[in-house]
Amino acid sequence: MGLSRHKIGDFVSPYNQRCGIPDLTLDKVSGINIEKEFFEPSHQVGKDTSNYKIVPPDYFACNLMHVGRDEVLPIALNHTSCNKIVSPAYSVFRLSNEDIILKDYFFIFLKSVERDRYFWFHTDSSIRQGLTWEDFCDIDITLPDTEQQRKFVDVYLSLQKNLEVYQSKTEDLKMVCDGFIEDLKKKYPLKKIGEYIEETNIKNSDNRIKEVRSISVTKEFKLTNAKVNKNELSNYLIVKPKEIAFVQTTGNEKVLAFAYNDNAFSVVVSSVDKVFKSRDENVFDLQYLSLFFIRKEFDRYARFNSWGSAREVFTMDDMNDVKIPIPEMSVQHEIVNIYRCYIERQRIASQLKEKLNNLCPILIKGSLQTNN
Repeated sequence: MGLSRHKIGDFVSPYNQRCGIPDLTLDKVSGINIEKEFFEPSHQVGKDTSNYKIVPPDYFACNLMHVGRDEVLPIALNHTSCNKIVSPAYSVFRLSNEDIILKDYFFIFLKSVERDRYFWFHTDSSIRQGLTWEDFCDIDITLPDTEQQRKFVDVYLSLQKNLEVYQSKTEDLKMVCDGFIEDLKKKYPLKKIGEYIEETNIKNSDNRIKEVRSISVTKEFKLTNAKVNKNELSNYLIVKPKEIAFVQTTGNEKVLAFAYNDNAFSVVVSSVDKVFKSRDENVFDLQYLSLFFIRKEFDRYARFNSWGSAREVFTMDDMNDVKIPIPEMSVQHEIVNIYRCYIERQRIASQLKEKLNNLCPILIKGSLQTNN
């Protein structure tokens, strides 16, 4: 069979089942990111969540209101065996006719920068540049027959399965690290880290270092988005390799934003941040310390011990009072090495995921050309 032309509305059916639960917490609500995946927890929930929508397995959810803002159609397919719950602003639907199009083929079709531009082109003239459900259903799509679709879906799902296996093994390493830390808490006494660290407070007075960084809530250095005059960095603080910088405020971020400099070069950060080093690198490894800082448990600790009202400040004095187990260096290095393996596998998984996403438009193009 050849190609056939359809409207999206020919094979989608809206679904509006409400959850009826008024007090859902963040960890029970899903959002959709620009990579077209569900993520938990969502950033925020309303006071009454009973109106939130259910997304059953094999159903789609999308945020048509944000197509213009993000220049992406935020859409995800629930591949799990459990219901997802999303904001009432989302559109939820299922494929009503898989004799026309397979759900996984439709999802692959949507995972394309070219398709995102096409959806963006069809947005309305409102402030948010949204896409109405009617306009979404009216968009044309060219399809091969379902037998041909299945061939290309099988290729995608096979690669997706391999990626999921790799990612699960990566998360196993994270569990090893977490278990290692819990075991250390039982075997070693807790000591204040102020005995082992020292604030540096060295300014870039000669304006020599131009590598400006911000400290992200994802606990890493980022290239700053702010407009910075690199000829006027004398007031910035220097963070040398193997040193840690952290943001003193925890109220806005809800976490302790910090970063360990694992680069071979120094960077500079805002003068309002704090920077410290290990007093003796043969006794205390700051990368070992960072394994405690990346845990949600420590974010809760930092917020609880912050003071003030709006900003909730966690100072260098508060940092010195933090207590953790401090074993011999061989043990510190052992867990650090496991964590480095975890980070490397995360990096590889991210690259594989990007390659898989880039493959989607190639698969769609191949399925269409084969039928010509």
